[in-house]
Amino acid sequence: MILEPIQADTHLPIQALVARYCTAADAGRLDEVIGLFAEDGSIEFRGERFVGADGIKGMFVDSGRRVRASGLRGRLMHTVSTIDISTCLYTPDSAEGSSCFQVLSERGLDHWGRYTDRYVIEHGYWRIERRTITVEGKVPGGFGEVLA
Repeated sequence: MILEPIQADTHLPIQALVARYCTAADAGRLDEVIGLFAEDGSIEFRGERFVGADGIKGMFVDSGRRVRASGLRGRLMHTVSTIDISTCLYTPDSAEGSSCFQVLSERGLDHWGRYTDRYVIEHGYWRIERRTITVEGKVPGGFGEVLA
């Protein structure tokens, strides 16, 4: 099957959406993170599905509790690469994609994996409708061990 090229006016806003998620999550700006999701958006992580603003916020709050309970301290920084928007599934107001993420701590690479997403246009903006977070590797004793 030959895939048609995706239009730049779709790809760039979705790339920005993926980047803003990481920036807002790293800074702990949960309201911003939630605003990047569709109203009925969801995150699948650790074998659980978190739906809507309350569910997504609850997942981040629980992750913060886990980190504090572990005694780990310091700032995390997510980087995202290999953003692939699936053009074969593209429609004018939805798309699917995946990207690789790496999470850095003060000690270096901490954990890494993949986001698998579905995006939709809601109220005129691209939003994440569904995000599946798959942690593929982690450094022993790091944040990824506590979170995954």
